[in-house]
Amino acid sequence: MAEQLQQLILDTLDREKEIKDTRTLTIPGDAAPATSQEAQLIVQGALNSLLSKEMVTYSMQEAFAYALTQEGNDIADKGSHEAVVWSVLPLKGQGTPLSIKDLKQK
Repeated sequence: MAEQLQQLILDTLDREKEIKDTRTLTIPGDAAPATSQEAQLIVQGALNSLLSKEMVTYSMQEAFAYALTQEGNDIADKGSHEAVVWSVLPLKGQGTPLSIKDLKQK
C-alpha cells in the first residue's frame, strides 16, 4: 500500500503540479478521502518517504474540525434540556400542573 500511495502522490503532482490539501487524496484500498487523523498519518509517512528520496518537498498545515455529538445535535435542533421542559409546562395560572410521569411522556 505504501508504494501505491507514493505513486498516487507522484501521479497527482505530475497531473496537477501541487496538492493543496492531502485530505482530498483517497488512499488506495479506501473508499473515502483521507480525512481522518489516522489516514493523514499514513499520507505523511508516504510523503516523508518521498522527501527522503528527494522526490518531493512539502509543508504541513494544521486544520481543526469540530463536530457535534448526538446530544449536541439534539440540543441544536430542539433546544436545551431546560428549554424542552419549559416548553411543555403550562403557563402559570393556566392548565393543570404536570406530574413528573406526564412530563417524561412529553
